[in-house]
Amino acid sequence: MLFMVPEFIALLSKETAGNEGWTLLFYLLSIAYGCGFLISFRKVGLGGLLLVISSILITLYAFIDSNSWMVLLLFIPLSFSGILFLIYWKKKQNK
Repeated sequence: MLFMVPEFIALLSKETAGNEGWTLLFYLLSIAYGCGFLISFRKVGLGGLLLVISSILITLYAFIDSNSWMVLLLFIPLSFSGILFLIYWKKKQNK
């Protein structure tokens, strides 16, 4: 995820009109993803849910920005960590 930030900024900087909002949106979604990871150490369910939601929004953002199905397929695995956290949380609650 961190290695993708410069690539996204380069893609967004090609468009001169309105790129500040898109850049801010990407940074906010990245911060939400990182916070979800950090929260998952204390509250696994909440952290996993935040990871899944923010990764889906990042995937949609990348797809809308690039209009490429390959980008959509590239970002889908971003949500796997959140899904695994939620599975672990659900199994932990059932015990």
